[in-house]
Amino acid sequence: IAGGIVGFNAWADRMARLRQELAGHQPSRAAIDAFMICDFSQAVFKADLNLAGFRFPGGVWFDDSRFEASVTFASARFLDRVSFCGAQFVSEPYFEGTTFTVADFSTAVFEDAAQFRKAEFDGDVRFDRVVFANGAWFRGSRFSALGSFRNVRFKSDAAFGGCLFAGEAAFSGAHFYNHAGFDTV
Repeated sequence: IAGGIVGFNAWADRMARLRQELAGHQPSRAAIDAFMICDFSQAVFKADLNLAGFRFPGGVWFDDSRFEASVTFASARFLDRVSFCGAQFVSEPYFEGTTFTVADFSTAVFEDAAQFRKAEFDGDVRFDRVVFANGAWFRGSRFSALGSFRNVRFKSDAAFGGCLFAGEAAFSGAHFYNHAGFDTV
């Protein structure tokens, strides 16, 4: 990642091709899958983090991480499972146009507005027990499978206008403290 987007994405493309080539050989496939994991659990990001356009071929974990400065994943592609369980976002994170295969944001806290406009959730996504303190913007996003927002606290505006929910949309126990927009859903 420190080498920049061009080098990282070239590596990601090589890993994805290798994964396909080894599809029939389970031990080798398992080794490649383990090699592609990016684990940032419990990391504290004090400086700006720009991962816009990065492609992650394997699992990515940001569990219990803290983002104290600007963070952008705009147009990033998570091609395997990504987890932000318990993560804390102090400033506004950008996930605009990001593609997720399977994602879990359960118990994360967004202290500033959270930008998920035009995000694509190809598999199950969980925002269970998340706190959105200053706005949640999902306008134009696509949820192809389960979109779970159980017991979420939307303490400011929640914008879901223009979203497509092709699978189950679960909002049981969610609290909307301000405006909730679901126009043209």
